Amino acid sequence: MLTNVHNSKLHCSIPRYEYAAATELMALTGKNKQSMDFTLTDIVDRWMNVDSHEVFEEHLPQLIPLDYIEYVFMPNNLFQSLTPEAQQSAKGAFKDSLLI
Repeated sequence: MLTNVHNSKLHCSIPRYEYAAATELMALTGKNKQSMDFTLTDIVDRWMNVDSHEVFEEHLPQLIPLDYIEYVFMPNNLFQSLTPEAQQSAKGAFKDSLLI
């Protein structure tokens, strides 16, 4: 049973994920309104008012390509706690995307 749940999850690394997610949001909003005549505002209103278990829950996979990462936010105290080598490695890997 649990395997089926995990295998049916919508995952952001899947090509055209955003289309599948948008289609699901439209279907759920249409079902809720009993009509396919709705607006983006209706979708947002539904999202903001349903139980948190009825919205998308996102998790990154264990390994993701670095070019998928838009920004890395790191507190200064954490960055300073890294070894000089680790600081240079982070700066080299993330370049302008590393925000300290």
